Amino acid sequence: MEQALAAKFAALSERVEQAEREQGARVAALAAQAEKRPAAPAPVAAVKPEPSKPEPTQTGSIADAKAAKPPVIESWAVRDVYDGTAMLEDRRRRLVEVGAGDVIPGVGRVDAVERRGREWVVVTRAGIVTSQPW
Repeated sequence: MEQALAAKFAALSERVEQAEREQGARVAALAAQAEKRPAAPAPVAAVKPEPSKPEPTQTGSIADAKAAKPPVIESWAVRDVYDGTAMLEDRRRRLVEVGAGDVIPGVGRVDAVERRGREWVVVTRAGIVTSQPW
């Protein structure tokens, strides 16, 4: 049993050595090819650029878009926010809970309930609802 294992081990060792020799020969051949390869040609300085299409012009700038704040909806006020739901109050002291996708009566669909700075706002397409002092 030991002799059979020793013979198998010797055969395996011989195969590994053969593979290492073949791998070394391949690496040497590739290194020789790399040395024989001519250096990359210098880039041509007088390359004519391809004519480009005119870029579209914009009528406004990003600064203009940021400067334009959405209108504040005066008829509603944010009173509390919890778990993505805002408690709104109208001028008649009516309370309504709204979240993203709900509808504020007389205003429209709620896009988001966001924190802006220290206060919460309810964002709609018609404008934003903030906390009102009234």
